[in-house]
Amino acid sequence: MRPFLSSYLTFNTGLTVTGYCPGASALQVGSPTEDELAAGGENCYSFRVSDGLEYTVRVLAAHPDLDSRLYLYDRQGRQIAEDDDGGPGLNPRLWITLDSPGLYFVTVVGYGSEDAGAYSIELRQGLGNLGFPTAERLDFDAVVQGAITADDEIYLQSFNWTIFGRMYTFEAGAEDWIEIDVDPETRGGASMIGLILFDPGQMQIAYGSADIPGPDLQASLPVGGQYYVLVGMLDESVPSQEVFFDISLVQGEAPEPGGGPISYGETLEGYVISPLGDEWTFEGEQGDEVTITMRSSAIDSTLSLRGPDGTELRYDDDGAGYPDSMILGFRLPQTGTYTILARSLGGNLGAYTLSLELGAPGAGGEITRGQAVEGDLQGGTRDRWTFQGEVGERVTIVMASNFFDTYLELYGPDGQLLTANDDAGSTSRSEIADFSLPATGEYEILARAYWGDAGGGYTLELR
Repeated sequence: MRPFLSSYLTFNTGLTVTGYCPGASALQVGSPTEDELAAGGENCYSFRVSDGLEYTVRVLAAHPDLDSRLYLYDRQGRQIAEDDDGGPGLNPRLWITLDSPGLYFVTVVGYGSEDAGAYSIELRQGLGNLGFPTAERLDFDAVVQGAITADDEIYLQSFNWTIFGRMYTFEAGAEDWIEIDVDPETRGGASMIGLILFDPGQMQIAYGSADIPGPDLQASLPVGGQYYVLVGMLDESVPSQEVFFDISLVQGEAPEPGGGPISYGETLEGYVISPLGDEWTFEGEQGDEVTITMRSSAIDSTLSLRGPDGTELRYDDDGAGYPDSMILGFRLPQTGTYTILARSLGGNLGAYTLSLELGAPGAGGEITRGQAVEGDLQGGTRDRWTFQGEVGERVTIVMASNFFDTYLELYGPDGQLLTANDDAGSTSRSEIADFSLPATGEYEILARAYWGDAGGGYTLELR
């Protein structure tokens, strides 16, 4: 897989096109050609190969919104290869190994019929900087100064992905705890710098961002050997000027991992030191309404709540606002031991706090058939509305807001969740439509935001 985004590259034989671009502009190795793509248009170029059969064809749009595709044909007009988004952003790239010398053609077209704009196209001999073979040495306890320019394009062949950056390498042992820090501001650099850590098999195992406090990337290394660190423009932008940074590597003691028992009312500290995350357990009774919150300044946290049988009951990412997570007011379906899995999205490691509360804050009240009420949802809460219902009665519940993404849940007289709805036509409207009540008694409507930290005014109608 590609580390951050996916690209599209196919090789074909036997696909014939009409003609072979008579009058095509000739591409010269190492000389970029500036051109303009018209909406619905196609620009054709030719190049001749006499020796050396490995080439790179790169397109760079003048504006990042231009989404274009590249096609390669032989002299007879048979399609050999195509690419979409293999370069940075929406730019295509072709890395090709040709079968024989001769005349070849390349066409540039828009991905959609409205794609148009200025771009440059360049033919280069060879596959370019493959990253791993040219990695620079990075020593422990040293600060290395680096810079990223528009010439520092790295092609990661196994991912079919290109990025502007610098690759470093270091030797380490199994279970070594390492911390890598990149400072793009020390010498006036930009902020969209990130890091990717590759293991000795050149597989991605962790990533970090230079805009978080403390070390940008921490890892407990799974095996001994040669590791690689890519420092690059993770938004896939092309540097318009030199982007300076300092990078340092230190070896330290791994912190104690989190996990273990947690009780209602507790807030405990943990440290994700593995992509598998930490497991916390608590004892719950059927009908308990629980709120679980995970907060961190070092990682993008995620929460998973699993029942006594191991089934995932609820998952959340950013429910308390990025990078924090919250499972708000979840009602436990049975008595037993529940597991909270606290993890880091993307594999980065770091400290966090985990809170477990019984209940959930909020307002609400009673609502009757045919009534519409107004509420003001506070961030991190849910409102509880109750009504009396008869078995077989059919009800429709509508919640709408101009301020947040609404979410509805309906619970029966026994406290069990009967049904829920997120979006009914738009993210600002939820509807439980024509639902048949299974029993006589008091029903409960939970009106909340899809994202736990959102809030604002809303209307709730029971029909």
